[in-house]
Amino acid sequence: MKEIRIHAKAGQGAITTAALLGTAAFLGGKYALAFPHFGAERMGAPMNAFVRHVKDLKSLGF
Repeated sequence: MKEIRIHAKAGQGAITTAALLGTAAFLGGKYALAFPHFGAERMGAPMNAFVRHVKDLKSLGF
């Protein structure tokens, strides 16, 4: 499993970037998950977005 972390300020498109990277991984034949993490919901607040992808579920033990 690989994880990509995106650090940004709210309003800079980090959630959209994570969603696009997750979609690209899915279209490339991988299992992908994209999700945000943020505190106060206001413009300019620090936030993170994460993308996790894996080639097959067997490598995770499923």
